[in-house]
Amino acid sequence: MFLLVSLLFVSRVTSRNFTIENKCDYTVWPGVLTTNTVPLSTTGFELKKGEARVINAPSSWTGRFWGRSLCSTSSKGNFSCATGDCGSGKIECSEGSAPPTTLAEFSLNGSNGQDFYDVSLVDGYNLPLVVVPQRPQSGQTCVSIGCVVNLTKTCPSELQVMGSSSEGEPIACMNACQKFKTAEFCCTGEYSTPQKCPPSLYAKNFKNECPLAYSYVYDDATSTFTCSNSPNYVITFCPPITSNTTNNNRSSAADPPFPAQPSKETNGGTKRISRGLEYLHNRCVTRIVHFDIKPQNILMDDHLCPKISDFGLAKLCKNKEVSIISMLDARGTAGYIAPEVFSKNFGGASHKSDVYSYGMVILEMIGARNINMVKNARSTNSSVYFPDWIYKDFEQGEIMRILGDQITEEEEKIAKKMVLVGLWCIQTNPSDRPPMIKVIEMLEGNLEALEIPPKPLLYLPAATVPETLEDSNETTSFSNPTQFERGTPSAS
Repeated sequence: MFLLVSLLFVSRVTSRNFTIENKCDYTVWPGVLTTNTVPLSTTGFELKKGEARVINAPSSWTGRFWGRSLCSTSSKGNFSCATGDCGSGKIECSEGSAPPTTLAEFSLNGSNGQDFYDVSLVDGYNLPLVVVPQRPQSGQTCVSIGCVVNLTKTCPSELQVMGSSSEGEPIACMNACQKFKTAEFCCTGEYSTPQKCPPSLYAKNFKNECPLAYSYVYDDATSTFTCSNSPNYVITFCPPITSNTTNNNRSSAADPPFPAQPSKETNGGTKRISRGLEYLHNRCVTRIVHFDIKPQNILMDDHLCPKISDFGLAKLCKNKEVSIISMLDARGTAGYIAPEVFSKNFGGASHKSDVYSYGMVILEMIGARNINMVKNARSTNSSVYFPDWIYKDFEQGEIMRILGDQITEEEEKIAKKMVLVGLWCIQTNPSDRPPMIKVIEMLEGNLEALEIPPKPLLYLPAATVPETLEDSNETTSFSNPTQFERGTPSAS
């Protein structure tokens, strides 16, 4: 009897409780993964609206919780979920979750008897979630953490996971690694250290909305929390309000994190223009493709902040998932029109067509620094396509001659970055051009991280390129694109 009482007493002292609550307006199927050798009593269960369930955990348990949504059972009895699915075919899980998924991670009774816990967006975001430690005694300070955002307003369109319903609302938000699968976004290979893999703009997006959540793999310093004295924890899906500790006083329906006008840290005309285009492509309810980006359509306000104007040739794309836009005729201004706008041999017209025009604009901005040299170079070889000319100078290390002698080291770095970004933007194949969100990433990143892009396959006659910035004011639609086709077509 004494041994039984002692065992029960020790069990009560050393075990913990996780209370899982569902405050969503729909059913959530929580999943559980144990990463050490002591599993919990369940690996997955159903939690209807307003329900809660208490799960007992060993004192030194390590693992994670997440929520699955939009789950159903097929006619053959196979259980699956649109987000957070664990691939078991059942409500109980045998493995972890498929990203994108919001994760609540715990390591109980770790170093110095402390619990370590975090809310992670490294695998993306699917459900709003907060973790609240239950204070075991007065005076104990343990931080409540989480991420509660509105996906429609905060997730860049290229990262959105869309549901099957006709409403067209995103059901989850991928991380950049999952979407682009590149070393710099995944922090792998040569980018596998914190020094070589700083947070990307996408990670900053998550961090801006959820300051206390993991935004990317090396976000330990600001996103891992500790709590002593063996508290219990409450995990709530879709909490009714967003507390100061979960979202830094931001509401769950937050303003777009990439406004048309950037902050002081990202000033500069090129970045502002890029943010304006990114807003049109991704932040509007209906995607807007301008189709006439050129210097004359970029106006300056009293504070020298550029504004995109003249939407006379713009096209709306109600379904952002369908990027190709149907057009009867080519449209735009000679010298700034993407090749696919003239000919379908180069791919379909899309928001990437604006990216091409933007690239031509920023290359023209470089040329405008010493326009006389540009004009003289053109006069000596009228067949030279301006980007081709600037590309050859860049390869030979002579790009700075276009800027003249009076240039600082900082200006030189900015100019080189603009040239590289511009050359990436005017790639012949639309799929080789970066989206505007990536353009912003490149402009705000390190110059050393930018590679020289392949030479574009398309070379337009010099006659189609404005001799000066003032000459290119003819905006029109074209119905005979064949006269502009040059080089080897590249399918999108």
